[in-house]
Amino acid sequence: MFSTGKYYLIITLLTILQISCNGQTQNKKQKSIPATEQYENKLTQLSPINNHDINQISKFIDTALLSRYYAQIVFFNSDDSLHPGRQTDIIFSGSSSIRKWKTLAKDMNGLKVLNRGFGGSTVPEAIYYADVLFFKHHPKKIVFYSGDNDIAFQRWDINQVFESYKYFCKVIHSHLPQTKIYIISLKPSPARKKYWGKMKVLNDSLQIYIKSQKLCEYIDAASCFIDDTGGIKKEFFAPDGVHLNKEGYEIWTEIIYDKISH
Repeated sequence: MFSTGKYYLIITLLTILQISCNGQTQNKKQKSIPATEQYENKLTQLSPINNHDINQISKFIDTALLSRYYAQIVFFNSDDSLHPGRQTDIIFSGSSSIRKWKTLAKDMNGLKVLNRGFGGSTVPEAIYYADVLFFKHHPKKIVFYSGDNDIAFQRWDINQVFESYKYFCKVIHSHLPQTKIYIISLKPSPARKKYWGKMKVLNDSLQIYIKSQKLCEYIDAASCFIDDTGGIKKEFFAPDGVHLNKEGYEIWTEIIYDKISH
């Protein structure tokens, strides 16, 4: 039989061995996740325009959705840190119709533009991330496209989306009072044809409202995709039936550049 002394010696040795193994395992974990920790640290550094504004934003969106595009916002933050001296006069932002505009810089023909479209985002999400998207750049102009995801994907009420647009303009001008905001009309698209009636009503409401606001301008970039019979010109859309194709962006370029280049 083991003596008491030998018993405690074996227990001590086993304990030391276990601690050593745990330490090695922990070191391996620490070596394998620095990128994850760095990513999470960046997320914690991101914040909405003001903490108290989350109450206002919650009137328009389920706040649980606000984290779904964190990765893209973190990328924008990182990209900005890599270009500290970059001069940006015009920010393009909004949903994937802006994000997918890969030729934007070339199409704007020398204008100092920056693409900050993200995900399949909505108006409230652009408000929530306004600091990263807009404020830090102090742009002279903002070109904004959103709203069709709000209606077609989130199934939000037209008035709810309209009010979120009004709040968007208010927030931007409360931080950037000299910045001009260009609102691009919601576009018709083949895959979302059944929502076009609601989108058109929202466009009409936005056009009326924006006319009453200083440093705001409405850009009709929707009627160009409607034919004489009221149908949607499918030839300007990508195979998914939602986003524009090369020819569609060429039309947008002609309309939008003419408005913002003066």
